[in-house]
Amino acid sequence: MGKLAKLIASIAITTFLTISLSIPLGNLPPFGDLLNPYNGIYETARLSVKPRKATIFTENVSDEVTVLRDNYGVPHIFAKTDEDLFYTLGYLHAQDRLFQMDMQRRMAKGELSEVLGKGQIKQDKKIRRIGLAKSARRSVEKMENSHLINLLRAYSAGVNKRISERNLPIEFKLLQYKPSKWSPEDTLAVAKLISWGLSGTLKSLELEKLVEKLGEETVWKKLFPEETPFLVPIHDGPYPYTSKITQKDSESPRNGDSEEILSEKNDHLSSFKSDLPLGSNNWIVFEGKSETKKPMLASDPHLSLSIPAVWYQTYLKSEEGYNTAGVTLPGVPVVLIGANQSIAWGLTNISADDTDFYSYQTNSDGNKYLYDEKWHSFGKRKETIPVKGSKDVTIVIENTIHGPIITSGEDPVAMKWTGHRSWTELKAMFKINKAKNLNEFKEGLQYWHSPPQNFAYADKHGNIALFSAGWFPIREKNTKGKGVLDGSDPKNDWKGFVSFEEIPHTVNPKKGHISSANQDPVGENYPYYIGRFFDPGYRGRRINELLSSKKTHGINDFKEYQHDIFSKAAESMLPTFLKISEVEGLNSIEKQALDILNEWDYEMRENDTAPLIWTIWEMKFFRNIFEDEYKQAGVKNLPLPKPILGEKLLRKEPNSIWFDNVYTPIRENRKDITIESFKEAIDFLSEDFGEDINKWKWGEVNKYYFEHLTRLQAFSRGPYPASGGRNTLKVAPSSKAYPDLEKLTENDKIEFIAKHGPS
Repeated sequence: MGKLAKLIASIAITTFLTISLSIPLGNLPPFGDLLNPYNGIYETARLSVKPRKATIFTENVSDEVTVLRDNYGVPHIFAKTDEDLFYTLGYLHAQDRLFQMDMQRRMAKGELSEVLGKGQIKQDKKIRRIGLAKSARRSVEKMENSHLINLLRAYSAGVNKRISERNLPIEFKLLQYKPSKWSPEDTLAVAKLISWGLSGTLKSLELEKLVEKLGEETVWKKLFPEETPFLVPIHDGPYPYTSKITQKDSESPRNGDSEEILSEKNDHLSSFKSDLPLGSNNWIVFEGKSETKKPMLASDPHLSLSIPAVWYQTYLKSEEGYNTAGVTLPGVPVVLIGANQSIAWGLTNISADDTDFYSYQTNSDGNKYLYDEKWHSFGKRKETIPVKGSKDVTIVIENTIHGPIITSGEDPVAMKWTGHRSWTELKAMFKINKAKNLNEFKEGLQYWHSPPQNFAYADKHGNIALFSAGWFPIREKNTKGKGVLDGSDPKNDWKGFVSFEEIPHTVNPKKGHISSANQDPVGENYPYYIGRFFDPGYRGRRINELLSSKKTHGINDFKEYQHDIFSKAAESMLPTFLKISEVEGLNSIEKQALDILNEWDYEMRENDTAPLIWTIWEMKFFRNIFEDEYKQAGVKNLPLPKPILGEKLLRKEPNSIWFDNVYTPIRENRKDITIESFKEAIDFLSEDFGEDINKWKWGEVNKYYFEHLTRLQAFSRGPYPASGGRNTLKVAPSSKAYPDLEKLTENDKIEFIAKHGPS
């Protein structure tokens, strides 16, 4: 009986283990698959260590290609032809970042639900109606028979070589799917997604409801004016540009779609917003202000923190003219920020207004809209969204002559965006990657349309420049980014785009330096409208201050500047705060807080108390100025004006009507609101952090968190306390480049900080 019992127990245990290892647990695959020594997690872990030397046989390259990974794992690719170079880059992108590439592709094409389930249906509907995938297909069609399409096909073949190999990254095992083959259309779709994230904005549409409550004059002239107070623009001017239209807007992008996001015309569109970054910095000094006696350029893009990182660093060398080091985006095979043997360049986002919205008169059946005194049928098409674990979802996509319908109900509103029709950005970067001088750089830059970017430039010949490049629509004067326009009236159509000769630009300025930090590119005398939703300009002011502080700058100075945590906002506003707050009747904690702030040097250090008190005080002050009017108007979840307007009122308009609290019988002024905000800030911090003010530390609330694409905490890192703030040059531990052009012709001296590395 004992032996029989042991046999039965062994069979039972074996059966239990076999069944349990074969059954999926929720969205996870069976553990047996994960533990498979041939293609499970052990094999994934083994292959994650990239060999310093390996031979890969393929029929897709014309000659031998050499890849050397340095001590940081950064690949240096040496090929005879550009096609072989792009093929190899495609393979390496996929080797290190395949899951990231596939997720970005699926997001751009509205295919997340296919692998993530019904929770992503809303997101897929939204992105399909924006029309990025269709725009990408049209872009590929326009590239047919070009050298660039051959390079994209070579890149795709390299990606597909990696996909065909037997072991895929662990994320595919967890989600139980295999990625489909990559194509040039996928590269263009990812590029369109990035463009939408950096330029697509719905702010003017969001503010339509505010206009209804407060009036056009208040919203567009007082709360959201074109002019930025205390502006230090990127381009000093004067602007000797003549009125010239580079291209008439004859091609209407009919690749848009509709979306049931709004139940009525002016509902809040939070789910439709593009996720704009915190901001970026770049600057250049000419040879006379450089310790190297050659121009120097710094570029610091503050994109989102994630695992894997946004950027992929590489070095590309071919016998057909490529000799370029810098960062690429996985899925997009060009160096976006970097240097070659002759030039260096860096980018910051402009946040230009390249989107407009249109409403229409419709017929009684609601199936036609009026445009230019003629009735037009809404364009319609059906798309089916595959959904993991559920039925497929079919949506009807509508569009007008201007673009996709983004509202539902009786008042259709269409969106027009420059990114729908642009397609030559990869051509621009391909030319820039190989450019040898300023003229060749400008020749490539003419093909850059979306998203509009500030291109900082320096070369070994001694030139420095900055071009705010992209498509800037030319509009009627009274339609500059203001709410919803009458789409039935062709007078509200774009008239064309600002010519390349007239885009804001600065070349070899007398002051010897140029910089950008997402502030308004131009002053009030520039003849064209660029936008109104720019950065408040504190970082721009700080950069100019630093570059003017010394006769010459070295590479170590540049590194110091990029890690600068000095708050120009605090320096500009806090002295007035403190002077106003010298009153009687303060309690002990309030007095202690003022003492700390009086001793503060405006450095946003993670272990200091002052930055935390300042930040909460400023936040309370700003909200107390405007939120009562918003509440009275019945407005919720709409953007408040930029904090720079609070500084203007604080410093220039102490008796402004905006300081009055509309819910009290008395009329408040600057002093009342400043003191009230201070007391609220101290009460807030006391409640959250306790009565011991020495325990209030900035790093307790200012933290970095690196979230993995799967959102699994086990794959993510952080949070980590951090110095800096939203208005300091150091905003996040981003990829930073410090090209020193003195030795580019000898050994390509360029330094990077790239978080996480290639994989």
